[in-house]
Amino acid sequence: MSNKLKILSIIGIVLIGIGIFWISSLNSTEDEEYIEEIVRSLQQSQSDIAHIEFLDDHQAIAFYEWQNEGEDHFGKATLKKEILGWEIIGGGTAQVDADEQFGRGFIDLRKAFTSYTDLLSGKISNPAIERVTVALENGKEYEAEVVEYQGQEKLWFYLTKGEDLSGAKVTALTSEGEEIALTQD
Repeated sequence: MSNKLKILSIIGIVLIGIGIFWISSLNSTEDEEYIEEIVRSLQQSQSDIAHIEFLDDHQAIAFYEWQNEGEDHFGKATLKKEILGWEIIGGGTAQVDADEQFGRGFIDLRKAFTSYTDLLSGKISNPAIERVTVALENGKEYEAEVVEYQGQEKLWFYLTKGEDLSGAKVTALTSEGEEIALTQD
């Protein structure tokens, strides 16, 4: 092997190492700030990030609120980390009904992510709601994740890795287990 080829090989390996180090050195705080910037770039007025759920180092879901002409909306953005950074690959948004105790939205994640298939989520408007359960048609029941943000606001979500959420019954409960609200497809 010639000296020129050896030098080019070493330079190539060093550059690849620097690139891998740079990508891996980004911490979750920098990732969160970058994701917030991307979601705000959607041009939805007065948008606020409620929560970012990192599924792994390269997949995330950002939950956010935004307003348009006095109407509140709740949205989700699915994001994937590529070589040049995070990018939005899907999502959805819906108007928050003022009379609704908790919202419910569905996103099919099969095209967006490799391991996750379905997402049920929504904004919780009733402060008494502390727990949310998801009951599937096959009889299985799961506890959804409830997240507090901005002091007193709440959202809920449930992710699956292959289980079908169509027809799922979603129940909102108090901390004592009293049923407050129920939704079903």
